[in-house]
Amino acid sequence: MEHRVLSVVVKNISRRFAKYLQGHSIVAFLLFLALPVIRIQSIPAFSITRFLIHCVAFSVCIFALACMVRRGGEKTLRFSAVDFLVTGFYALYFVAGALSENRALSFAGLSGEFLMIGLYVFFRVTLSGPSGEDFVEKISMFAALAAITLSIWGLAQYFFEFDVPRGLKLLFKTHHFPVVASMGNPNFLAEFIVLSLPLSFHFLLKRKSAMPLVAAAVVTGLAVFLTYSRLGWFAMAFALLLLLMTGGGGERRRLAAAIVTIAVITGLFFIYHYRTGSTRSDRVLRSFEISKATPLFERTVIYRAGLSMLCDAGLFGMGPGMFGYRYLDYQGRVLHSEGERPSRSLPVDLDHAHNDIIEIGVDLGYGALAVFILLIGFGAAAGVRALVRLSAGRSPGNLGLVPLVYLPFCLWSFPFHMPFGKIILLLSLAFIASRSRSVEAGVMRPRLVGPFISILLVVFMAVDARYALSVRQYGKGLAYFKGNFEKSFEHFRCGVEWYPYNGYNYFSMGALLLNRGRSEGIGFLKQSMKYFSNSSTYLYIARGLRDHGSPEESKRWYRHLLFVRPDIRRAHEEYREILERSGEQ
Repeated sequence: MEHRVLSVVVKNISRRFAKYLQGHSIVAFLLFLALPVIRIQSIPAFSITRFLIHCVAFSVCIFALACMVRRGGEKTLRFSAVDFLVTGFYALYFVAGALSENRALSFAGLSGEFLMIGLYVFFRVTLSGPSGEDFVEKISMFAALAAITLSIWGLAQYFFEFDVPRGLKLLFKTHHFPVVASMGNPNFLAEFIVLSLPLSFHFLLKRKSAMPLVAAAVVTGLAVFLTYSRLGWFAMAFALLLLLMTGGGGERRRLAAAIVTIAVITGLFFIYHYRTGSTRSDRVLRSFEISKATPLFERTVIYRAGLSMLCDAGLFGMGPGMFGYRYLDYQGRVLHSEGERPSRSLPVDLDHAHNDIIEIGVDLGYGALAVFILLIGFGAAAGVRALVRLSAGRSPGNLGLVPLVYLPFCLWSFPFHMPFGKIILLLSLAFIASRSRSVEAGVMRPRLVGPFISILLVVFMAVDARYALSVRQYGKGLAYFKGNFEKSFEHFRCGVEWYPYNGYNYFSMGALLLNRGRSEGIGFLKQSMKYFSNSSTYLYIARGLRDHGSPEESKRWYRHLLFVRPDIRRAHEEYREILERSGEQ
């Protein structure tokens, strides 16, 4: 009897989802379910997750090009305003990379962006074709599953404190309250859930029962709430308001019920805290006090340094990835600009500006920044038009609303540098382009162009694969860092062989050697500074020089470290000890 019931349930589920497992479903599945569930690798720069996304983009583009070449003939190229803006933006992206102050550092970023261009073209062609709406329906289903799955995982992390990256544990334990819902990075979790809401709710609103929508809203809403992302809370409320405005009569009632349920459950969370004094609910309240003391709340230091960098960026910028490389020097200037003793609670090491506008301007220059602003503005205007003309502007998957939801994240975070934040934006822009007026821009012969583009894709994918293997070796090396010197050093060395421009492997070899009392580690640390800038590097170099007979040079490194990070007390103490030994004050 039980076997028969299980068989009926499986057949019923298979029948319901059979239509989603045809055609381009593998692309939708990999992009919006399988890959987001893989925990984000935070160092360096989400590289493993980003590489898996690039593998999907590469496979899709190669398959599409092969089909085009096989069919042959001629293809009429039609460009909309969005297409011209995307093309202009990425053209300037590559120019900035070619003129970068550090081309070795910038090249890893460029390789991935070429694959993102290919993914945009795939989205654009697919959404313009007869299977466009079917593709959106499939993506909506997988986006809903991904958002719900990540939300459940994040809630489990919060309440049971498992699968939490060591860095986050140290960060939050330092401030005397446990971890947040994160999937490896709280920004990633909150932004993915919120940006996928238009697609997710498009799928859920089509169910016969209102329960899936309400349940999904509660799970995703609570997950965003427990990441402590104030921006995520605001953006989610904004997204729900937009969806409420676009819904029909029945849909609005369901959305209203979901919103009310989220508000009630959130209110009960605080009531539970005040009545019981629960330490778990106390985390949310205490996080407000903690965040007020950091620049990630007020962002005063970050934005002042970022704007100073933007003034120096020029027409073509400093180069992709250069914001993180140059940030510490500019932070030091800001901290000492007023001639007062800088606060020790403000400085940080940053890879991203927490503002896409500033970072794109710094990395890519004023031209690319202007095009990016036009691109987001065009997308937001399309979303506003969809709200004004509900009968004519209602879009499959609510994709026209994505740029509006993207805007607050763009101004207060870095969704363009989050793997899935960029993909959802590109998908939305491709959809808007497919529904906009277009002009003929010439004729293309796939059999001539296809092989050339395929070769470029293979070259950039090969570079990306070597970088990913280097990062993989870096991760393996860290696993043996404290327990097995030989294995750890060998993995870092292999990482350098796979991709010689990954500074993390040089840094780790240098730190490993200095921990063993070997002075050659200083050379590796200085080599790492060609490819990334980090206060830990300065501290290790200063200590290495101090311990191996170069006190004067050590003092210079300590002074530089204290200039950019005056909050590191250990550096103050060690520098003071060197001065006392040499008889200086």
